[in-house]
Amino acid sequence: MTYEAFLQDKAQIGRNSGFEPLWIPDFLFDFQKSLCEWAITKGRGAIFADCGLGKTPMQLVWSQNVVQHTNKPVLILTPYLGVGSEAYGAVINNRKAIGWDTKPAYYAQAVKNLAAAANHREIETASLFQDETPIEAISAE
Repeated sequence: MTYEAFLQDKAQIGRNSGFEPLWIPDFLFDFQKSLCEWAITKGRGAIFADCGLGKTPMQLVWSQNVVQHTNKPVLILTPYLGVGSEAYGAVINNRKAIGWDTKPAYYAQAVKNLAAAANHREIETASLFQDETPIEAISAE
């Protein structure tokens, strides 16, 4: 196989690797429904929605579709954890989440919020925080 053929084979333009959505709830706005349908059908797409556009419900709808289709767990990754809204939504909906933030105050609030989510789900907080590293040690400051 030539290198050009290899690259052609890896191209994703015009290809869908996902599946038809199994569940699109009515509580989503029309633009959120469209984005979820696109991401689920595309399979190898990402939703880069700005603040306040409802990333958490879209992630949860996407993850529910993946769980139903594959019968396997989903991990929610939040590189800008903030106060933990996306991870909170994941935890109370029986999903696992990993997140981090460069601001110690945000991280500290996220820890509190996720502990509340763990209490809401009646699961052990220890399962959410596998690393006992102090907040200051993992922040970027």
